[in-house]
Amino acid sequence: MEFCPARDRAFVSPEPVRPGVEKLFFRDTLIVRLNILTGALVVSLSVVLILPVASFFFFVPAYHGMLTNITEEESLRVASHLAASITTNGSPIHRQSLRASDHQEISALVKHFKLSKLRLFSDTGEIVFSTESEEIGSRINQDYFYEVVARGKALSKTVRKDSPSLEGQVQSVDVVETYVPIMEQGRFMGAFEIYYMITERKEEYDWVISRYLYTVFVATLILLAAVLLTAYKAKQYLSRRYRAEQELRAAHAELESRVRQRTAELKESNESLRQENEMRRSFEAEVELAAEVIDSVIEGICVTDTSGTIERVNRRFTEITGYTAKEAVGDNPRILKSDRHDPEFYEKMWRSLIQTGRWQGEIWNRRKNGEVYREWLSISSIRNSDRQVSHYVGVFYEVRQLLEKQEQLSRKAYHDTLTKLANRELFFERLEEALVRAGRLGRKLAVFFVDLDDFKTINDSLGHQYGDVLLKGIAERLLFCCREEDTVARFGGDEFVMLLTNVTDRQDVVGVAKRIFSHLAVPIVYQEKEMAIKASVGIALFPEDDSDAAGLVNKADAAMYQTKKQGKNSYHFWRADDDAA
Repeated sequence: MEFCPARDRAFVSPEPVRPGVEKLFFRDTLIVRLNILTGALVVSLSVVLILPVASFFFFVPAYHGMLTNITEEESLRVASHLAASITTNGSPIHRQSLRASDHQEISALVKHFKLSKLRLFSDTGEIVFSTESEEIGSRINQDYFYEVVARGKALSKTVRKDSPSLEGQVQSVDVVETYVPIMEQGRFMGAFEIYYMITERKEEYDWVISRYLYTVFVATLILLAAVLLTAYKAKQYLSRRYRAEQELRAAHAELESRVRQRTAELKESNESLRQENEMRRSFEAEVELAAEVIDSVIEGICVTDTSGTIERVNRRFTEITGYTAKEAVGDNPRILKSDRHDPEFYEKMWRSLIQTGRWQGEIWNRRKNGEVYREWLSISSIRNSDRQVSHYVGVFYEVRQLLEKQEQLSRKAYHDTLTKLANRELFFERLEEALVRAGRLGRKLAVFFVDLDDFKTINDSLGHQYGDVLLKGIAERLLFCCREEDTVARFGGDEFVMLLTNVTDRQDVVGVAKRIFSHLAVPIVYQEKEMAIKASVGIALFPEDDSDAAGLVNKADAAMYQTKKQGKNSYHFWRADDDAA
């Protein structure tokens, strides 16, 4: 069974809540809900009570103020209309100037506008007309009359019941007292004074206020009833909810008990499954690692059972034999048989496997394409826990490829990368061997130290690419000047060293030196550019100059420097005084 983390997490229930804590939680939740409901009721009742109070304190006074303002404006319009209806004929108003028609028109206007009182003043403040006839002929001496009205300005004042008017008379009803001047061409002709009673108007509109207050009261009662009904319904809902929650808690507690029991069982099973899964994963990781290791080794590997049936091969097996894993698995290693070995060879192989559990040796096998190749094969037997042989493992590599690789490594280690000539290590190794052989056979050797003249100038002016081509060309020409048994090496940069074996006399050496200069005299052409090069050569001989490899090379180097001093492009044999110079 495979371990699945996502599925196993579904088995595990959250940590159960203790019954006491759970009960306390639900009780606190109910208290919070009741507090919210209570707060809502308080807010609703506050709104219900504030509405009529606000109406009484704000709406009613505002309504009365608005009614008073409207009455004052209407009083001014009436007085202005009366003032406009009087004809002065350019003279101030007085009693004799009023005609009977004027009296009738003024009386009609008083009746039409339902004025409480009306008086007409002359420009001197004399009352020339009044709805109270006994006032006619009297004169007004108040300062406001001459300071305000006589200057052409209207004056209006609301006088409450039992309050004095502008003239100091106490009024028995609420009136609006208004003075409007009569002007003609900017001249004061007289003035009207009217008393516009507003008590009747207030009484006419009181029913509006009463209806509004009754409406507010009824709406308040309805809203209060709605709030109380909502509170009652909410209380019932919370009670039902609380009972349902009690039942749910009981069912939840029973379920938690079952879940805890089941969780404990699953946890134990899950832990066992987890350990098993970890062991399986560890084993799979080891198997995968082993497979990766087997596929990454440079040897071919073949695993068979005891009957010789191939069960597994690695990537290198396919590369060497040409058989893919699909083709090889299930078959027998006899598919590789080359028919170059007799039956006795294979009998010895199996006898060694049975007796010692291993065999190794060289064997010829055949690739899938029919090509025969030589390989080094090592076979080992694998035993199970009962110490019985269960498998055989063959590890092999191709001998030719191994030799080629060794040769490649050797070439890289002992040859110059650019010119493919021997490097310093290989040159000294061959020189040591040549010295031993020459000493034993009584033969002579010569060491040439060749240094190119002015190579740096070519390298800097044309570039390293041209310099590399020049060095390769020099290496080829030096090889052409030597015999097959001689050695040409590059020590680095533009320094070359040559070893001549089997030298008869000094003339043989001079002949080689001349051939070198002859070949170097021909320019090297690369990308339509000619590169002419010269060289300075120093020569040391064995056994005349030295019998040590390092000594011979050093003396040849010293002789080369003497050539440089003497003008370059020549050769020089080492002499004893060269070291002193």
